[in-house]
Amino acid sequence: QRYTISVTSDASNAPTIMMHNVTFGDIWVCSGQSNMWLPVQHTFSWYNTTINQSCNEYDIRFYHTPVTMSLVPRDARQWENAWKWYYADYNNATTQ
Repeated sequence: QRYTISVTSDASNAPTIMMHNVTFGDIWVCSGQSNMWLPVQHTFSWYNTTINQSCNEYDIRFYHTPVTMSLVPRDARQWENAWKWYYADYNNATTQ
């Protein structure tokens, strides 16, 4: 189930902060070396499966991390809009 969370303050002129499509549950973090990288859309032919429009009904999300390389430490804030959560819907599962 998806929720909307509203955060308010007693301080004057403080804006109300709204968070939409919030869900609660387990988070599984999988990581590995670069040779373990495998986008979801590349697995369809191996498992003889397809993603249909019904996957929009589930509250499964995935987190996208940009593919980058650097020989020096970098500040993740430079990719502010690249690090984000996606719904595991048809469009995102086949394009991200």
